[in-house]
Amino acid sequence: MVVRATDDVDPSVLAAPPGNPTWATNSTHGANAARAEYNDLLAGLKLSALNPSGNMTRGEVAQVLYNLLGKLGRLSGSTTTTTVSTTTMTVTSTTTSTTTAATASAVENLGGVITSALAACPQGSGLLDVFARGANGALTHKSWNGIVWSDWEDLGGVMKAGSDPAAVSWGLDRIDVFARGNGDALLHKWWDGSAWRP
Repeated sequence: MVVRATDDVDPSVLAAPPGNPTWATNSTHGANAARAEYNDLLAGLKLSALNPSGNMTRGEVAQVLYNLLGKLGRLSGSTTTTTVSTTTMTVTSTTTSTTTAATASAVENLGGVITSALAACPQGSGLLDVFARGANGALTHKSWNGIVWSDWEDLGGVMKAGSDPAAVSWGLDRIDVFARGNGDALLHKWWDGSAWRP
């Protein structure tokens, strides 16, 4: 169904595989299943457990749709704001990918306006720091302390448009962040456990 719907929207999105060996025994749905597999729409699923004429769990369908959104480029760089309500869902499956797929469809909007790819850096158990170029061109930062996210924090500097930050942690209370500045200079900022240093 996903392959057919994608073809209705844009027939150029999903390429045809060079052959149909995995799904050749199913004359009704085999060709579409082979296209789904070839275009990575079935990534994260246990292929040996799938039957082109059988049913899929909600988690498996969520994984296929998630993979399609990634293929369409809708998972990164989107400016759409969505309000998501929290729902508790139990998925009865023995595969890890199904559980991952079920939770991958819910997202939390962390706000802010970013103009680059993100750099995420763990610095210990339950601690996470995220960096990006902000709307004003400066390095911006948000952190998870194991319980809540901080507000976005402007760390200063002027990052070159089109460049992305990189971050690394040496251990608890030490993070180094690098970015390309205007004039192509290397910018560096580091966390010493209590403050950001230039």
